[in-house]
Amino acid sequence: MLDPTEVTRLLAACETLREEVVVRLAAESGLRNGEVRGLRWPDLDLDLAARRVTVRRAVWRDVVKQPKGKRLVPARVAYHELRHTAATTMLTNGTSAVVVARQLGHKDSRITTRVYEHLLDDGLLDAALSVFQPPDVAGRVAGLDEAEQEKAADRLR
Repeated sequence: MLDPTEVTRLLAACETLREEVVVRLAAESGLRNGEVRGLRWPDLDLDLAARRVTVRRAVWRDVVKQPKGKRLVPARVAYHELRHTAATTMLTNGTSAVVVARQLGHKDSRITTRVYEHLLDDGLLDAALSVFQPPDVAGRVAGLDEAEQEKAADRLR
């Protein structure tokens, strides 16, 4: 997967607007190669409020089929890496696996979770716990007299 700096460099290396659009679609939406190739102007809603792409077809080896697929794009980056870049960027910025699965076209969010579970680190686990009000256990214990502290410690043993 590419980090944001690498994506920026890849976009800058594109020689045509068409290349830039293809790379941006893949890196920011996670669309598959054939899905991007199958897009037509009516499939794009470029209004900044909507920002939607409707995937109606995929093209693979000049065959139009139902969407679902690795080709090289500028700078010798495997196309599928851009799909992983999009998914990783969404997941590490807090988008739920269910939403990412839907964006990627996975039939089940368990597929997304299985492929990207390595992204779960302690930071994300801390973020999950941050939704709860942290208890002030230390402050409450410090407010107890010595006998009450000993009694509380006995209950924990």
